[in-house]
Parts: sequence; structure tokens; C-alpha cells
Amino acid sequence: MSYVTKVLSGTCPKCGQTKVFKKKGNPLLLEMPVMHENCSKCGYSYHPEPGFYYGGMYMSYALTVAEMVAVFVLGLFLKVNFLNIFIGVVVVILLMSTFNYRMSRLMWLNLFYKNENEQ
Repeated sequence: MSYVTKVLSGTCPKCGQTKVFKKKGNPLLLEMPVMHENCSKCGYSYHPEPGFYYGGMYMSYALTVAEMVAVFVLGLFLKVNFLNIFIGVVVVILLMSTFNYRMSRLMWLNLFYKNENEQ
């Protein structure tokens, strides 16, 4: 499987059979996503070391900025006033927060997975 496929499917980077997250989370109910500790099929640890996901914050930041720019450009294209664009940006950021959290962690986890067979 390719990097993008692994990230979008949300499965284990090693075996690709089990989901990394127990719960997807819901921003409307203020629920955060919850990760499994290990893969139930191959035993791959989703928490290789303390602080591993600090770098994932940069991935989340990049996703958030891309979403903000997209909403801003769409607002300008539709000739919406700046207050409504600002409100749209805030709403999109809040609604996409759990998605960004999951995707940033999956991107970070898959970025540092090294397959022993591909070296």
C-alpha cells in the first residue's frame, strides 16, 4: 500500500489490517479521537516513544492553514464580506479539528514506519 492509501484508510502501517483509532471523535460533542496502544494483528506499537507525536502538531498546523486558506479564497471568490469569511473559517476549523488530529497522527506514524522488507 502507498503512503497516502495507508493514511487515508487509517490502518496499521505495518500490516494494514486494523484501525489505528478506537473512536473517531466528534467535535460537536467535544469528544477527542482515541488511539489503540498496539495493533491487534501484528503487535505494532502506535506509541513508539514518549513525545513521538509532537511532530504531528506541525502536520496538523499545515492541514489547518490549508483549510483556512481554502475557506478564505472561496469567500473572496463568492464576494462574501470579511466578517462572514472569518466566521466561516472558525466554523470549519472547529468542525475539522478531530479530522486534523487523526490525519496528522496517521501521517506522522506512517512517515516514520520503516518496512524491513523494503530496504
